[in-house]
Amino acid sequence: MTKKILTHGGIAHADEMYACGLLSLLCDGDITITRKNYEENDGEAFDFVVDTGMKFDNEKFFDHHQSDENVEGRCSASLVAERFFPELHLHLKTFFKRLDKQDNGGLGAVGNPADIIPLLQAEFHLVKEFEKRPEEIADIFRKYFKGELEFLKNVKEAKEWLADLSHSEIVKVGNVNILLIKEKPSFPSFCFNKAQEGLIDKHDIHVVCSFDIRNPEGRTLFRTRKCQLDFNSLEVQGKYFCHKNGFILNYKPKEKVVEELIEIFA
Repeated sequence: MTKKILTHGGIAHADEMYACGLLSLLCDGDITITRKNYEENDGEAFDFVVDTGMKFDNEKFFDHHQSDENVEGRCSASLVAERFFPELHLHLKTFFKRLDKQDNGGLGAVGNPADIIPLLQAEFHLVKEFEKRPEEIADIFRKYFKGELEFLKNVKEAKEWLADLSHSEIVKVGNVNILLIKEKPSFPSFCFNKAQEGLIDKHDIHVVCSFDIRNPEGRTLFRTRKCQLDFNSLEVQGKYFCHKNGFILNYKPKEKVVEELIEIFA
């Protein structure tokens, strides 16, 4: 069933635009958005009332302009995100904090807006478009937030996969700790790289030995932030690429991968 969203008319702002995108995600895109001044009977006529109405109940009403300690310093987008998508609110906490500050204190409250001028210009353009075609713009952000949730799901699954000792192994060579990925993961590379961060910190990993996504026969060595080693100095028999800055190296491995790693880093 189509859900009806009400937000204020006149000049639009980023917070209700993103809030409507989140509600669109909650409702699988089946929404209508009305932009007008709130009236007394609108609470019964709409399923969600966002950034207007002077009410907050964490279910239907998501305004933050009234005197209410529960919403002080917040914006409608962060209220909606925290209620319906808490994992997304945590994942994008810097983003939502920026919106909170921007909506309650203007650009001057953001810090140094010059650092994010391109982002703000694109955001401003979309906000103006939201005034004319709110459902279409909300759908853009529905897809964006859906992608972020899928990213979090993949990262969680990749962490569980890595925790299985049949998939990964810690190889110690002198002072160098190597995270060896023993089987090719099926996760997107950016999700898998994120999932590795916990193991890197927990085991003080200096090098990750994974698979070359562009070459089915190749292996890749990644230098973590805990390591200053220049891979250009390594003698690797099957090397076919090494970045000039020495943080990534691709090579065709021998049959015994662990023994070869010991040879490389001894």
